[in-house]
Amino acid sequence: MLESEDTDFEKVVATHLAEGLHIRRGLTAEQYTATCRKAWDECHVSPGFHKVLIDPLEPIERKIAKGAQEYVHWRMADELEAQKDPSTEIRCAAVGTVKPDLSAGSDDGPIITTEEPDTPEMRRYILGVFDVLGFSALLQEKGLTEITALYSKLIAEVLTKGRMKSFSIVRFSDTQRGSVLGTVPIRHAHFSDTILLWVPLVQHFIAPFMARCADMICEALKMGLPLRGALSVGSAVMHSRTGTFVGAPIVEAAKLEQTQDWLGVSLGPSMLAADVASEFDPTLVIPYEIPFKKGKANNLSDLALDWPSRFRARFGVSPVEAIRVIDRSPVHRVYYDNAVKFAEFSAGPVFRSDGFHRPNLGELAHAAVQARQQNMPLSHRHQLILKDLCRTDAVGEVVAKFIQRIAAGDNPSKISKTLPRGIQRSLRELSLAAQGTAKFIQLVPCVVEVICMRLSGIPLSQGGE
Repeated sequence: MLESEDTDFEKVVATHLAEGLHIRRGLTAEQYTATCRKAWDECHVSPGFHKVLIDPLEPIERKIAKGAQEYVHWRMADELEAQKDPSTEIRCAAVGTVKPDLSAGSDDGPIITTEEPDTPEMRRYILGVFDVLGFSALLQEKGLTEITALYSKLIAEVLTKGRMKSFSIVRFSDTQRGSVLGTVPIRHAHFSDTILLWVPLVQHFIAPFMARCADMICEALKMGLPLRGALSVGSAVMHSRTGTFVGAPIVEAAKLEQTQDWLGVSLGPSMLAADVASEFDPTLVIPYEIPFKKGKANNLSDLALDWPSRFRARFGVSPVEAIRVIDRSPVHRVYYDNAVKFAEFSAGPVFRSDGFHRPNLGELAHAAVQARQQNMPLSHRHQLILKDLCRTDAVGEVVAKFIQRIAAGDNPSKISKTLPRGIQRSLRELSLAAQGTAKFIQLVPCVVEVICMRLSGIPLSQGGE
C-alpha cells in the first residue's frame, strides 16, 4: 500500500471512530478498523483515481461536509440519498476527477476546451466584470500604499487559487444524471480597480463559477474592499497572454455593472439563455429587484448573485455588520443601505427550488390525496419540492410535514392557529379531502375542456362531466 493511501485510510477510520460508528455497529475499535481495512485492501484503483471508504451509517450531509470541495451542488445530498445503496455494509469505492468532456483520469492529460489557445480566438464563456466601489475615495482615505496592499491581497487570496474543486451533478442525457468530482479552471485579469473572471461555458462549470464570484465579493468585503459586478455569457476573445479581451458579454457586463446602485452583483439578460439558466443554483441566484441609478436602464433578468447566502454559509454570520463597517462615505451611503436590504432579504424566508417556481400547494395537495388513495409514495419531484419547502422557514416546514402525513396515510396533525389564515383554510380542505368527505378538482384542465367543447362541439369527457 502506498504511504499516502495508508495515511488517508488512517484519517478516515479515525474520524469514523471519533463519531462512534463502531459503537453503533456493536464493534470494538480494533474490530471496526479490521473491517474497514479489509474493504480498503480489496479495492483496486487505476492511475488518476483514489479510494473512498464508505460507511452507510455516516449521514450523507456529514460526508459532504468533510470533503475538500470548494463548491458542492445544492442538490447533492438529495441526489446521493436517492442513489443510496440499501446495504449497510462497509465498502470502498474508487473515485476520480472528470475533465470538461466528462472523461476521467489524472490532471497530466490534456483538458480539452479549457486551455487558453496559442492565439486569440472566439469561444463561449461565462464571465464577470467587477469594480471596486469608491476607489478614488478609498485612495484618499487610506492612501496608495494601503490600497495597493489590500488589492494585492485580494488578487493573491481569491483570484490566484487556481482550479476550483467542485462536486457537481451533471445531466448525461434527458433521463440520466450523475454526481461528478472535478476542477473548474477559472481565469482572471485585472486593470486598475476592474477585475475580470471567466471560464469556458461548460454545463458543470456554471454554478461553481458563480460560487467563486460570490466568494470574491465575500473575501473583498472582509478586507474592507466593496465590490460591485455583473455576470454575462456569450462569445468573446479572452486571451491573457496577449491582453486581448473583446466581445459582447464583456460590454453587457461592464455597462450593467456601472448602472447599479449597491454593493452587489446582478445577472445580465444573456444569463437567461436556457442552457445557462437551467444550471442556476438557487442558493447562489435569487430573484430580486436590482437597485439602479436614476435614469439608467433596468436589468431585464431581475436576478442577483446571492453572495450574502454564501457569506453566511462560509463564515456563519450575517454580512450586515461587515457592510456597515466599511460604510464611511456619506456620498456612497445608498450603496451600503441597498446592500444591507439585500442581505436581509436573502436571510428571510425565501423558497429556493429548481427554476425559482413558487410551490403550488394545490398541486401538492392533489398529489398527496392521490398517493394516499393509491397507497403509493409521492413522486420524486413532489418529494423534492416538500424538502425545499421544509428548508424555507417554520411555516414551510409545518405545511410540508402536514402534506407528507396526508400522503403517507397518517392522521393529519392539528392545524396551528398561528399559521396564516389562507394556509389554515387550505390545510383544512386537504384534511377533508384525505378523509373522503371532499374532492380536489383540477379546475384549469376542466375549464379548457369546456371551452374546447363550446368551440368545437366535442362532448365533455366522463371526467369533465
